[in-house]
Amino acid sequence: MTKAEKNEVKTSTNRTRKIKDKQMVYVGPNLLQLNTYTVFKGPVPKHVESLIQKQPAVEKLIVPVEQLREAEQASKTKGTLEHRYRTEIEEWLRKGDK
Repeated sequence: MTKAEKNEVKTSTNRTRKIKDKQMVYVGPNLLQLNTYTVFKGPVPKHVESLIQKQPAVEKLIVPVEQLREAEQASKTKGTLEHRYRTEIEEWLRKGDK
C-alpha cells in the first residue's frame, strides 16, 4: 500500500476523502448526534457515518478547518451549493426522518 493510499478512507457513500492529519469541521445545522462546529481528525465516527447514510448532505458540510469561514458563509448564502445542502438537512429535520 502506498503512502497516498494509507491517507485515504472510503466513506459510506463510496467517496474517497483524504484524511491524513487534516482536521475537518461540520458547518451544517445542529443534529441530534452532530453539533455545528464539531471537529474531526481522521475518519468521521460511526454515528456520523450513519447520519451520512440517512442524509448525504451532511457529508457535504464537513469541510477542512481552514475553509470554515468560507463554508459557513456559503451555507448561509442563497444560491450556493452549501446553502442547498443546509436547506436539505433542515427540511429533513422538519420531516422528523432522523
